[in-house]
Amino acid sequence: RICGFGGRILDNGLPKYLNSSSSLIFDKSRILYGLNFSKEAIRQEEEVILVEGYTDVMTLHQRGIKNVVASLGTSLTSSQARLIKRYTDHVFIAYDQDKAGISATLRGIDLLLETNLEIRIISMPHGVDPADLVNTEGEGSFLKRKDEALAYFDYRLNLEIQKRPSLRREDKIEIIEEVFPTLAKVSNS
Repeated sequence: RICGFGGRILDNGLPKYLNSSSSLIFDKSRILYGLNFSKEAIRQEEEVILVEGYTDVMTLHQRGIKNVVASLGTSLTSSQARLIKRYTDHVFIAYDQDKAGISATLRGIDLLLETNLEIRIISMPHGVDPADLVNTEGEGSFLKRKDEALAYFDYRLNLEIQKRPSLRREDKIEIIEEVFPTLAKVSNS
């Protein structure tokens, strides 16, 4: 059943995604785009690939990668994280690695940790989303990046190290202060 409409800007205009206004029927904070087509693949693969937008889901599905859903061009919500948990405990985040995508990835990590999900981050080239990567380099390139996905702590640590290439003592202290809150959210179970 149709619950809303969405579209993607094809040039570099902002915002990248345009959606129907929220309503009783369409609340994008509670929907994972493509879940209706991905449920069985997610259960079979015992993992989900989380992307930002519609075109990523459609392109990956067309290329045979079926265990993919999108958070509808927005940051992941706790409702969406709980919905993922109903199908799997293993999440690969494949958001764009521009500034907004990195911020969304970091917020998503925190929400997924709070939902007790195992998280890995697929490293995407800056300014390239999964659909672009698959269309230019093929699905093999995306799957190779998935195989090399970083654990969330390694991803977070790498981001902080990239901000401070000199790695003086003060930089190391700042890195610990930035990364520790994420580490503290990990369950001991």
